[in-house]
Amino acid sequence: ALVRLQARALVSAEQRAFSVRHALCMLAGLALAFLCGSGAPVALAALGSFGLWLWQQRATLRASGGFGAANSITSLRVLSLSLMALALDARAPFAAALVGLGIFCLDGLDGFVARRTRQETSLGAFFDSEADASFTLLLTWGVYQQGLAGSWVLVGGLMRYAYVLSLYFARIPGAEAPRTRLGRYVFGLSVSGYMLSLWPIADAGWALSGLATALLVYSFSRSFRASFAAAARPA
Repeated sequence: ALVRLQARALVSAEQRAFSVRHALCMLAGLALAFLCGSGAPVALAALGSFGLWLWQQRATLRASGGFGAANSITSLRVLSLSLMALALDARAPFAAALVGLGIFCLDGLDGFVARRTRQETSLGAFFDSEADASFTLLLTWGVYQQGLAGSWVLVGGLMRYAYVLSLYFARIPGAEAPRTRLGRYVFGLSVSGYMLSLWPIADAGWALSGLATALLVYSFSRSFRASFAAAARPA
């Protein structure tokens, strides 16, 4: 039992370390996006970061029965970010929204497949969560790139990475709040708002993006509060 607990803690530590590296990688991609005016660096940052991590996790994946259909669907979601970035750079927001809708539908499918095939793993859940964050960042970049909202809209896409890096620099190990049902609802509503902002709905983009960003800020503020409160409690 002790060996199993130690292995679980090690995996958790590896995941937290990846979250920090991935956050820095995505921030670098966003900085390059601003420099070149293209969403491609954001998508490429996600592809490169996830690709390297999955390669490093190959032994863990083999031990858990292989890569699995659910992780394959999550990987397809990540790969589809490049198509969305291409549509955004081509100034085709409606096409980008359609790609985003496909990614969103696959997000529900991977969890369903994992449950039906009994392939639910902590690695798969973690991969799914980080893929959600990358998708959200690219969506908010797209809304900004198309001139449908100001740079403030990127706050929603950056909340996950600000949260991860805040815990790291505050030296709060293992204090990340678990994903709640409210968090899942907020994710669904917020990405729907951003996707609808890209559709040709007159004068609605700013309001939809504002609501989506407010929801994400509220959700992550709860996570910040929970994590820092837990760290402040005496051992």
